[in-house]
Amino acid sequence: MKSIRFAASMAMVATLALSAVNISAAADGGMGKTADRVTNNPTALSGDHLLLAENAHLTRSEDGIGIEMKLITPESGSYTYPETVPGERQAQPEVFTGWVFIFNNPELCQSNPGTEFPCGGQDFNDEVKAGAYNFSGTINQLHQISGGELQLNPFTDGYVVLNGEVELGQQQRPPVAQQVSTHPLENPMGAEVHVAIAPHGLVDATTLPDELYSPVGNPTCECWWVATFSASA
Repeated sequence: MKSIRFAASMAMVATLALSAVNISAAADGGMGKTADRVTNNPTALSGDHLLLAENAHLTRSEDGIGIEMKLITPESGSYTYPETVPGERQAQPEVFTGWVFIFNNPELCQSNPGTEFPCGGQDFNDEVKAGAYNFSGTINQLHQISGGELQLNPFTDGYVVLNGEVELGQQQRPPVAQQVSTHPLENPMGAEVHVAIAPHGLVDATTLPDELYSPVGNPTCECWWVATFSASA
């Protein structure tokens, strides 16, 4: 009976994973501008940079922005997790979610004034008009079992892939932090944009699909992979 329940749960996981792939495929197809800066989640392996600038893309238009992120699939347990992810959940297959933070008026940011990237956490106010969005979520496996052997997952080709878009005037997608002032996208051509990939650990079929759209960690946890696009990008 236990094996039947497990098989049913994994079937649900596979269905949701394929749904996420299909949703992503419908997102903005342009490659856009590569990231101006990337910040990698600290890993147990020195110099193991899994997010590369050339694998993070932002496409801007008068109607909104498109995002494409490819993270080399990390080995479970080898990197920093949010405090809410216990050790027993640091295993495959894992959930990853994508988040974008938009600062409509970057010239008014005060987190890092006078720098190429002046905006940050303290700039969620009515002057800067920053917004937070969940743009994608996926279930990713480093390997799949086929004929008793471990093989690379053919759907991801060794990457965590997250694609999405934010439209002009679009409100934040809940659930995001309610403690800060957030605003819709008003300046797609000139906003400073930060894109983060957050790890959730081992997938739990009982939390799906909500976990694909739920926040985990925070900007100070050093547990995200982040691509930053300057206002001029």
